[in-house]
Amino acid sequence: MDGVVIPESVTTIESGLFYKCTGLTSITIPESVTTIYHYAFRGCTGLTSITIPESVYSICQSTFEGCNGLTAITIPESVVYIGPRAFAFCSNLTSITIPKNVTYIEYGAFEGNTKLTAVYYNADTLIEFSADIFSEETYEKATLYLSDEGLKLSQEVNPWKNFKGIKEYDFSGINEAIVDFDEDAPYEVYNISGMKVGDSIEALAPGLYIVRQANKIKKIIVQ
Repeated sequence: MDGVVIPESVTTIESGLFYKCTGLTSITIPESVTTIYHYAFRGCTGLTSITIPESVYSICQSTFEGCNGLTAITIPESVVYIGPRAFAFCSNLTSITIPKNVTYIEYGAFEGNTKLTAVYYNADTLIEFSADIFSEETYEKATLYLSDEGLKLSQEVNPWKNFKGIKEYDFSGINEAIVDFDEDAPYEVYNISGMKVGDSIEALAPGLYIVRQANKIKKIIVQ
C-alpha cells in the first residue's frame, strides 16, 4: 500500500479504516479532517510518518496503538481529547508532544512505550490526569519538558509529578488553536469523543463539548 493521501473532501477517518494495514508506510491527512476514530491505524506496523493537521480535535480509542514504526509524534494544538490507549505500545516511539489545549487524556493513552525518552507538555497550568496514562517505565526513564510556569507546578499535579526527570523547555513559537468565533454564524457541536450532537448548545446535557465553526474550534462547558 505504501503512502496514502486522503482527499480534502474527507472530514472524519472512520473506525478501523486502516486497521492492521502493515504495508502502509506514510499518510497525509488533510485539514478537512476533525476526528480520527477508534482503531483507525491500530496495528499499522509499517507506518513511519504521519502528520496530524491542526483541524483535528479528537483522537479516539486505540487510534495508533501498536504502530511500531513511529518514532515521534506531535499532537497539534487543536486537539482537546486523547482516547484510551490512543498511542499505546508504539514500541519505537521516543518522543511525544502534548499540547496545552488537551482537556481529557484517557487511561493507557501512552502506556507500553518502552523507548519513550522525551515528553513535551506545553501548558503553563498543568491539568491533572490519571497516573495510568503512562507506564511506570516512562516515569523512570523519560524526561518531562515543561514551560517555566508549568515547572513550578510539576511536583503538585498528577501524573506529571511522577516523572523522575523534569526540565524547563521554551515552547515559544508553537501555534495556538484559533478560538475567535463569530457568535452570529452557524456552528456545530461535538462531544469529547468527536461525535456531532447538534448545531446549537441549547438543550444540551451538562458536560464538556467542542464547538466548531469553519476551521475554528473552542471548548465549552454546559452546566
